Amino acid sequence: MQQHLLTLKKIAQIIEYYQKQRDKTALYDANRFNPFRFMRTDENGLSAILAFLLDPNQTHGQQDLFLNAFLKYLNLTQFLAYDSVSVFTEKTVLTKRRHDIFIEGYINQKLVWVISIENKLRDAVDQPNQLTDYLDDLKSKNDLFFLIYLPKSNTAPDKSSISETEWQGLIDRNQGKSLSIQHLIEWLDRTPIVAPKIRQFCDDFKDFLKEDIMNTPEDSNQLVQEIIKDKELLYTSLIIAQSTKELYQQLINQLEQKLKEKIKTDYPSLTQAGWELYTKSYFNKEINFNLYFDKDKSKQGKSWGISIGFDKTWFNQAFYGIYVNEKMIPASSEEYQKLTDFFQSRFQGFESTEWWLKRKKFDGELFSWGPEVLRQIPSGELANKLFEHLKPLLDAVIEYNKQV
Repeated sequence: MQQHLLTLKKIAQIIEYYQKQRDKTALYDANRFNPFRFMRTDENGLSAILAFLLDPNQTHGQQDLFLNAFLKYLNLTQFLAYDSVSVFTEKTVLTKRRHDIFIEGYINQKLVWVISIENKLRDAVDQPNQLTDYLDDLKSKNDLFFLIYLPKSNTAPDKSSISETEWQGLIDRNQGKSLSIQHLIEWLDRTPIVAPKIRQFCDDFKDFLKEDIMNTPEDSNQLVQEIIKDKELLYTSLIIAQSTKELYQQLINQLEQKLKEKIKTDYPSLTQAGWELYTKSYFNKEINFNLYFDKDKSKQGKSWGISIGFDKTWFNQAFYGIYVNEKMIPASSEEYQKLTDFFQSRFQGFESTEWWLKRKKFDGELFSWGPEVLRQIPSGELANKLFEHLKPLLDAVIEYNKQV
């Protein structure tokens, strides 16, 4: 155990070294700056970027280099026969659905092949019969077609979107494939880009995909490479990796306990009235948790209260607000109307959604809870910061309880 602790200190020294080097480098070449953080990068925005690259007629000036590299990457040699191409985004099908990206290949103005790309890079939910409808539309247009499903990781579409048998059949016949961010990066790496400006654009895009979509900072790659060089570092890192779930769970438990203590001290009337703070953790392939403060921790579920949650796993895109469970408090009920009337005019800058009377994303460092934020849990520093955001909500709950 003592040896592992010493090795961890060595890893900490390596991290500190790379951070200092990064800061020095950034002063001269702004290596952490990425223009994609200021662009539209929702699902439609990402589709527009990919369509831009795949379209030989676009202003990137690389003609068909991107498209041909993409077709070769997918082993679609038959599709390389074309003399013109049309690329669309949001192309409507007869069922009123829309192909995110749709590509048509022509020879002598005759349609000879079609490709559809369903973009799930922002974790959009699969809709019933969605890919089946796209497949039917492809078949109606040409015998030579290809259907691409594009989530963040290389996963198959939900069987509600297309049956497992039908999807596997497309894969076996090389008519369909699931891609991922890693596949996109490999495709761009294989594209022989000529123009330096476009090469830089693609490098920035790849960094954005890795850091902002996959949540894999470039620094982590350098650290991993350094760890792999040293057997001692590697062994200790693997031991720690096996304890990831326990590590995060203990941090979550500590955060919950420290917030409970602050609420109990500053808002005793709420705790005496039965209001309680608790967390629910989610440990699957990715880690996340939600924090709730309400009066109804029953088997039937929570009714309404205060919560901290995340729109993305691994503690990314954090928000807080007042929630209401419409299954327990229907929108048509008198209680729901009272809650709506009370909170409607409060908390400027908050939004209202189906499950949230008021909700707001954290800003600054609290928006994404990386190591710099999570390390503040044992000292109580993170609990103090979160508590300052929750205090106006807690005050409002007390005021509402007095009225009802």
